[in-house]
Amino acid sequence: MSFTRTGFPQTVFETYLESEEEINQAYYGGELTYEQYQDVLDLYFNQIDLGDEDLSRLEVIPGATKSDREKIREIFERENDPERIVRILREDLHLRRYLPFISTQPVTKKAVSLRAYWQTNVDLAEGTTQSGGDRSYFQFRMRLKPHYEILLQGERRYFERMEVSKRYIKVQNRGLIRELILGNFTAEYGNGLNLGRYDYWRYNTDSYQEKEGNFLIPNSTWYNGIKASLFGGRLRPDIIYSYYEGDSLKRNLIGANLSWRGDWFSPGVAYSLDLTEDEDGNELRNECISLHASLRSERTEVKGEAALLNWDHGAVNLQFLLRERNYSTEFTFWGYSDGFVNFHTSSRANPDYFTVYYDEIDYDFRCPQAGEIGFSSSNRFKITNRLQGRANLSGWGNRVRKTNNHDLQLGLIAHLSEPFSLRFDQFIRSRDNQEEPYQSYTSQIEAQSYHLKDFQIQTKVSYNLKDYEVTGRRSYAYFWLRIGILNLKPLEIFSRIKYVYQELKYSTKKYCEFYLEESLDFWEGFNLSAKYRADYRGLVAEDKEIRVRLQALW
Repeated sequence: MSFTRTGFPQTVFETYLESEEEINQAYYGGELTYEQYQDVLDLYFNQIDLGDEDLSRLEVIPGATKSDREKIREIFERENDPERIVRILREDLHLRRYLPFISTQPVTKKAVSLRAYWQTNVDLAEGTTQSGGDRSYFQFRMRLKPHYEILLQGERRYFERMEVSKRYIKVQNRGLIRELILGNFTAEYGNGLNLGRYDYWRYNTDSYQEKEGNFLIPNSTWYNGIKASLFGGRLRPDIIYSYYEGDSLKRNLIGANLSWRGDWFSPGVAYSLDLTEDEDGNELRNECISLHASLRSERTEVKGEAALLNWDHGAVNLQFLLRERNYSTEFTFWGYSDGFVNFHTSSRANPDYFTVYYDEIDYDFRCPQAGEIGFSSSNRFKITNRLQGRANLSGWGNRVRKTNNHDLQLGLIAHLSEPFSLRFDQFIRSRDNQEEPYQSYTSQIEAQSYHLKDFQIQTKVSYNLKDYEVTGRRSYAYFWLRIGILNLKPLEIFSRIKYVYQELKYSTKKYCEFYLEESLDFWEGFNLSAKYRADYRGLVAEDKEIRVRLQALW
């Protein structure tokens, strides 16, 4: 039996995830790790509210930067009209990637606010509607302002039964309590080297990494237990306890963080103790302590954390951010010793697997961080009032395997006229940590036009050439068109077509995806949306699906 944990890649991401279908396709196409897939899908169904002070959850979106989050925050603070905010984000060909993950409903001043939704996806492929081949989601969240919040969320996937996947009761800013949560919660401190996210281990028989039934794979979720954050001043102590018991594992986690919130300098120390026991009584004890600090000014921020695991294995993570009027730059460096295998870290690393073996408990631990060293750089700059550029570069490798990987993105965004924008990106990838090393070259062109106030047209063309070391070259291309048919409140209708050539030299390896979606605000605070999706190979629809979603806001 082995533990497998995926990381948070700092690779340059080529795809904008604007729908549930694109999130699923990115995962099944290998662009997202399983952990990323779970986090992005969770954010898609649990959007960040307009005016929310904490936008850090947006960092799970591939390619997201802190500079982008600060720019979105400025838009929130400057604009009070939700429709105006949506339009600003939609017309920005870079910030538009965040729009599906942000709820732009007006901020209510009511003492009690309620958000609830129910969604079902029915697969229309032959036989599935008769055998329960659908997916359903629900959520109920109530806020008793300004101190209390209750959340209950569940999901059902295909042939499984509906299960509660997330729930909590939260108390905020009451006496000495800054935040008290019973149930599920997140707890990330410093740069996330020590405490960041929790891996819920479960059996899975569909993985390509191991033989059937011979592994565990994480289903990323929040911690389960209690979190207490005390005081509201500069001294901020936090204590967490998380517990999980499944068919084969029992896990106890105790964590603590003590930090000082200064005007420009904020130091802190974090501690965690993880006790994992399997059904045979074998036990793993992971103890980690870390020091973290940040330096902030009006336009600059420097963050760092150094961690020591079991008093033997070390890791370091450094981040730098500079935001000026005409440019911004972010730089991240990370390095891990060969034996650094911490299940609760959310710190930046790539899924370059390395096996660490523990003789005393007979476990294999696969961790992308062990032995890895790397960096990531993201840069945005203004060339003219209508032309913006960006340059992103990342490189990493495993010192034990002696691997070396690089990603490069060069791009331009041009606002040619008031209703028309154009974006061009060139991606170059180099991989030697796979079974077959390769180099990839991708060119993308995207155009967006608003010829009428509420009528939008988006087109995107992508061409990818992969040069494999053994099997030679393969080429892929797709054409994507989205048309806003009608946007007259309360009814909005749009359609999208995506035509894909999986391999250009084989004319039969192509398919077309068609979407038609309607959204109706039929009563104040109530929204009903429906989507029809079909994949065509030739004139035959091999995969068809209907999605219905009902959302209520009070």
